[in-house]
Amino acid sequence: MSYECQDLQSAANDESYPLEERDEAAEQLEQLAEDGDAYAQYIIGTAYRDGGLLIPDTVKAQKLLERAAEQDLEVAQYALGKLYLSDDADMHDPAKGIYWLKRSADNGNDYAAYRLGKEYLSGKNTLNNPERAAEYVRTAAEQGNPYAQYLLGRLYLGGNGVPQDKDAAYDWLSLIHISEPT
Repeated sequence: MSYECQDLQSAANDESYPLEERDEAAEQLEQLAEDGDAYAQYIIGTAYRDGGLLIPDTVKAQKLLERAAEQDLEVAQYALGKLYLSDDADMHDPAKGIYWLKRSADNGNDYAAYRLGKEYLSGKNTLNNPERAAEYVRTAAEQGNPYAQYLLGRLYLGGNGVPQDKDAAYDWLSLIHISEPT
């Protein structure tokens, strides 16, 4: 991410700044997005998706996230996949959602791999396939994703998509670090 894009993102999200300055930063980010900056497209796309500084607009979010995703920005691919798998009736497209999650996972996004694993386990947006689910969950777990490590441990405990193996389950579950409340 360019320094300019990073600086503008910080200014747009800093609630201690006056609203006019935050609006100006958002406008400059939108201009960067229009000029083809993938990170700016992702930032503004998620801002339109989530609301806050910008009025939510899923159509604008989709267009911006697609532009960034097509430039192989894995976080944008993940965000776009989630948007297509959301409950928003205007956006819901399981085939596109799975496609973008796969692209993101192939580009190293552990959250996308974890989400794909959950999708293949549930069978809600794709065919139920515990073996494929376990492959994606393992990929995310090996990248250090604690949610995937927990889920992979549970899969080994129950023998779901993998052979039942209590030792492997213990190994994966023992990697999870839970913080004590302060």
